[in-house]
Amino acid sequence: SSQIDGFGFYETRYAQWNDESGTTNDKWLDISTLLQSLPNYVECEDDFGVHGAGDPIDVYPGVKNWGPFYDKNVSKRVHKWKGSATTVYSSNYLNFLLEVGDTPNTRMEIVQYVTKLVLADQGNINIGFMQFDAAANGGMVLHPVVPLDDNRVSINDTIDSIKATGNTPLTETYYEAYKYFAGEDWLFGEETTVIGGCPWGTDGPNHCPSRPDTHDNGKYISPIDEPCDRNFIVYLSDGDPVGDKDADPQIRTLTGFDCEDPSNPCIDDLADHMKNNDVNDDIELEQNVRTYTISFLSDHPLLESTAERGGGKYYRADNVAELALAFNQIFNQIREIDFTFVSPTVSVNTFNRLTHNNQLFYTVYRPTLEGIWPGNLKQYKLDYVDDRLTIIDSTNNEAVDPVTDMFLDSAKSFWTLGESDGFDTTKGGFASRLTAVRNIYTQTGADTALAAAENAFHEDNAALTSALLGVADADREALIRWARGVDGAGDPLYQVGDALHSKPVVLSYGGTVDDPDLTLFYSTNTGFMHAIDINGGPADRLERFAYIPNASLAKLAATKSNTFGPKIYDLDGSISTYIVNDDGNGYVNAGETALVGFGMRRGGRGYHAVNVSNRDAPTTQWEIWGGTGDFVELGDTWSKLSPAKVRLDGADRDVYFFAGGYDVNQDTAVPLGDDAVGRAIYMVDALTGNRLWWAANSDDYPAAHLALDDMDYSIPSDLSIIDVNADGFADRIYVGDMGAQLWRIDLNADNTGAANFASGGVIGRFDGAGAANQRRFYYQPSVAFFSDENLGTFLAISIGSGHRANPLGTPGQLIDDRFYMLRDPNIFAPALDVGGDPVYTAVDENDLLDITDTPYPELVDLNSYNGWMISMTSNEKIISAAVAADNRIFFNSYIAGAAGDTTCDPSGAVGRGRNYVVNIGSGSPALDPEAVPSDDDYPGDADCQYRCEDTAFPMPPEPVLVFVEPDPDVASDCQGFADVTAVIGSEVKDTDICVSPTQSFWYEHAK
Repeated sequence: SSQIDGFGFYETRYAQWNDESGTTNDKWLDISTLLQSLPNYVECEDDFGVHGAGDPIDVYPGVKNWGPFYDKNVSKRVHKWKGSATTVYSSNYLNFLLEVGDTPNTRMEIVQYVTKLVLADQGNINIGFMQFDAAANGGMVLHPVVPLDDNRVSINDTIDSIKATGNTPLTETYYEAYKYFAGEDWLFGEETTVIGGCPWGTDGPNHCPSRPDTHDNGKYISPIDEPCDRNFIVYLSDGDPVGDKDADPQIRTLTGFDCEDPSNPCIDDLADHMKNNDVNDDIELEQNVRTYTISFLSDHPLLESTAERGGGKYYRADNVAELALAFNQIFNQIREIDFTFVSPTVSVNTFNRLTHNNQLFYTVYRPTLEGIWPGNLKQYKLDYVDDRLTIIDSTNNEAVDPVTDMFLDSAKSFWTLGESDGFDTTKGGFASRLTAVRNIYTQTGADTALAAAENAFHEDNAALTSALLGVADADREALIRWARGVDGAGDPLYQVGDALHSKPVVLSYGGTVDDPDLTLFYSTNTGFMHAIDINGGPADRLERFAYIPNASLAKLAATKSNTFGPKIYDLDGSISTYIVNDDGNGYVNAGETALVGFGMRRGGRGYHAVNVSNRDAPTTQWEIWGGTGDFVELGDTWSKLSPAKVRLDGADRDVYFFAGGYDVNQDTAVPLGDDAVGRAIYMVDALTGNRLWWAANSDDYPAAHLALDDMDYSIPSDLSIIDVNADGFADRIYVGDMGAQLWRIDLNADNTGAANFASGGVIGRFDGAGAANQRRFYYQPSVAFFSDENLGTFLAISIGSGHRANPLGTPGQLIDDRFYMLRDPNIFAPALDVGGDPVYTAVDENDLLDITDTPYPELVDLNSYNGWMISMTSNEKIISAAVAADNRIFFNSYIAGAAGDTTCDPSGAVGRGRNYVVNIGSGSPALDPEAVPSDDDYPGDADCQYRCEDTAFPMPPEPVLVFVEPDPDVASDCQGFADVTAVIGSEVKDTDICVSPTQSFWYEHAK
C-alpha cells in the first residue's frame, strides 16, 4: 500500500481468493476479469507473507479449510505465481489521470514520469541529460549539467521532450559523455537526430545536435568547473548495443584496453578508465567519473559490468516502483560517504591486567539522507607486521593501507564469512551473522525478567500490543517482523542501526587465556542494545540477545518508514559496565552483579541499566527519566554512567555518577545564555537507580545537597572521577560545562550523609564577551599526576573547547577555541580559608601562559603562571577528550573547511583533522619524544609548532591507547610488559611508550 500511496500505482503479480462453487473453489487463482468482480481477498507476490486478513499470525495464503490465510508458509502448494503482471491504481491517481491526461503506458512515458517524480524530492545537485541518436550514431547532450534547484522547469521540459529512438548505441553515447566531461571536441553530437528534431536543429526536420549552450563551436564546455566536484553518470537502457562500434578505435587508444572483438564492447573498459583516471586535464588534481546503470525490463550483463568497473552499482527495474527505487538509491549513494566510525573498543586482558586483548571493535555507519543510517559492528586485530604494529584482518593480512591509513577494499573483517567487506559498511561484520531466530526482548509490564514470555519481542506475544508500538492493529505484525529482522519469507534482513556516538564495551565472563569468554555490548539509534559473543565460530550465532526498552517501542514505526528528513536518535548515549561486589579478578563470578548502563544522548532524557550477570536470563535493573521527580533537571543524557565506590554516612556504597546532560539550547546559543536543564551532577545507587546525592544550580534548587551559585550551564560531559589516595574510593570529580567553566568537586569520606558529602566550585573560567569567546566544554578533562624537579608537583587538568554541535562554525560568529592545561596544586584536599572551609578560586586566560607560538617556553615563564594554553587556528575546535600518558597529552581537533573552497583535498569543503601530542608540563612538541623538530624527519606541521599532524579522517575519533603484549619473535625496542600504541580510527601510531618492569621493595614494619 505504501508504494501505491507514494506513486499512485504498483505493478506485480496478483492472486485472488475464490470461494465460489466449482473445481476451483477455496483456492488462490491468478487474478482475472471474472475474479476481479468478486469481493474477496487479493494477495500480491511482492507482499507475500506480510499481511493477512488482519490476524497478526495468519499471514500466509492457505487452501481449503486453511484458507484464505494460514500461519505457515505452504506457498508451493498454494499458488505458482505464473500469471502476468498487473498494474493496480489508487483512486486518487485515477482521479488525477481523469483531470490531467493519460496513463504513462509506454516505457518512455514511465521513465519520464518516474524521473520527474524522483527529481522533485532532490535538491542541491547538478544534473544534465543525454539521449541516443535515432540512427544509432552515438548520442547528444540535450541539457547541460546545471543546478537542479535553479533549473527545474527547463529540466522537466527536457525530460518531457525525450523520444524513444528504437536504437541503443550504448558505447558511442557513453564515449560522447566522456567527451563532454573532458571538454573535448564532439564526435557524434553535431549530426545526431531524433524524431521531430530539436528547436536548435538546423539541418532537417529531425536534426538534434548537442544543445548550443553545452559547447563552443563543437568543443564541449565541461560540466566540471571545480576540482572538488564529484562526477557521476547514471545510464538507463532497455536494449543491447546496436550499431555501436564507431567509437571503439578512440576508446582503445584512450584506455589501452583491447575491445576489438564484437562480443567484447568497449563501454565497460571506458567506465573503468573514467573511474581510475583523470578525465579533464584542464582542472587541477584528478577528476574521475563513477557510473551507475539501470536496465529496464531486461537483464543486461554489459550494463552490470559497466557499473561494476565504473565504481557504481547496477540495478534491474521491471516496474515503476523498482525504477523509482533504483533512482532514489542511486541519488542517495551519490550523496553518501561510506564507512564512518567512532574510536575502536579494546578489552582488558583479564589474564594479564597490564595489557589489552589485541581485538579492535569498530562501530561503523554510513550517513544518508534518511532518519536512520545503515550501521554495523566489525572486528579486526592489532598485531605485528614487519616489526610494526598494525591492524590486520581475519586472513592475517593488513587491513589498512599503510600510506592512506584507510581500510582496504580487500580487507575481510572477523565474523565475515563470505567475500571481503573492506570499506563497505553493510557488508560482512556482525550484521552478516544475524539469524531469523533471535533472542530479542523488551519490557511490556512489571516483569523485569527479559526472558519471560510477556517480554518476548515477537509477533506471537499478545502482550506486545499495537498500543505499545504506537501503530494500528493492521500494521503491528509487519512492524515487529521488520524490527526483529525477518522479511516476508522469514529470512534474515541482515540490518543493524547506526551507533553514531555509542562506543561498545566488553565484559569478561572468564574462560581461558587462549579462549576468553567475552561479551560485547553496544546500542544503536534503532533502539536496540545488543549483547554479542565475541569469539563465536563460523557456525555460531554471535548475538546472545538484544534488548529494546519499552520507551523505544513507539519509535520503531518511524524507524521502519525511514523517510528523508532529520536524523532519528534513540539509544545513542555512552555505555558502561560495572561489576558490583567485584572480587578484583576482572571477570563476572558467581555472587557478583554485572550491570550494563547506557544513556540516549539526543535520543532522550533517560538512562537504562540492565543486569547481565546471567547472560541467558538478563533483567532490567532500573530506568531514570529526566523532567520528573528527583531528576527534573536531567537533560538529554550525554554523560556516561561512571561507576564508583564511595563512603556515605559510614557505609560503603556502589554508585553511578553522571552529569546533568545537554540542553538543546546550546545547538545555536550565541551569545551564551543560562540553560534550563542539565545544570547538575548526580550520584545514584548502582543497584536501584535512586538518587543519593546531587549538586545543582543554587537559584533554582537551593535545597540541593550541594547548591552552587555558578552552575548555570548544562553539563553533557563525562565526569573525570579520581581516587587520589588509591584506597578504592572516589575522592574527586573534575568536569567542564557549556559555559567553559571547569569544576572541581571534592568528596568527603568522613561525611555524615548527603548534606556534607561534597564541596566544590569553579577552578577555571574561560568564556567572555563576544561571539569569539563563547567557548564550550563537551568532553571530560584529562587528569594526570605530574612531578618535576623544575616545575613542581601538581595535578595536570587538561581540557579543550569546541562547539561540537556546530562543527562547521557560523560565518561571522566563529569561536576562538583553546586547549588548556591547569595546574591544580591541591592534590589531596581543597584549599581552605581562614575558617577551615574549602575555597575554590577560578583562574582565567590571564593566569595561563599563552604558548601558541612558543614551542619551547622558558622555565621561568612556566613557573610564573597557573598553567598554559594553546590557541587553535581559525575555525579549529577540540572534538574529543584528551588522554594523558608518559607525561604527554594526546588530543584531536577538527578544522572546518572554508566555504567555497576549491580543492579536492579533505582540508577543503570537508575539513581536516589533527592529532596533537604535547608534553604535559610545558606544552612543547612531543609527537616523537626522542627527537626535536629541527630533525629532518620529525613529524608534524610547522603551523602548529610541530605539536600536531594531520589525521587520515577529517573528523577523527578520540585517540585510544592500547597496551599490547610484545611479541617475543618480533624485533622491538620494547622488552617490557606492554608496548603502547595510539589508535585513532584506523590509524596506528607508535607512541614510543614501553611499560617496563621496575624493581621495587616492600618493607613491612612490626607494630
